[in-house]
Amino acid sequence: MVADIYEYLDDPAAIINQLMSEANIPGAEVVSELDGGMLNKLTQPLIDKVKSLFDAVSSTGDGSHILGKAITAHFGRYPRGINFNNGIHYGLDTAHSYDPLLSPVNGKVTRTWNDFGGGNSIEVKSGRDYWWFMHLSKINKCREHR
Repeated sequence: MVADIYEYLDDPAAIINQLMSEANIPGAEVVSELDGGMLNKLTQPLIDKVKSLFDAVSSTGDGSHILGKAITAHFGRYPRGINFNNGIHYGLDTAHSYDPLLSPVNGKVTRTWNDFGGGNSIEVKSGRDYWWFMHLSKINKCREHR
């Protein structure tokens, strides 16, 4: 069966093809041998349904409103002379200044806090991933967003 559904996000047809090959449907091999077009007519509605389900839970943001700004600190080591957190930076900082935050992912705000090094911060859960947004000037009312 399917080990990790996220492996199929980029190719939803692959999950249908795998499931069809493992399902042992009586007569499926006959349909496959007769006409590949007929098999496609049978599987395409399933593929379309899986695509729509993935689209319903995936992000529509491309991150351009965040990554369209200059990167001021990369993940990894801070620039020379900054020794906060033993010189290790666990994020990607961009040159935003009082710009509204638009999340690049769909999800739900699961936590807000004020961090010593990161200031006002929020956590957004999207699928299996957690996204942190830090150094915020303020936190408005949190709500689920899509």
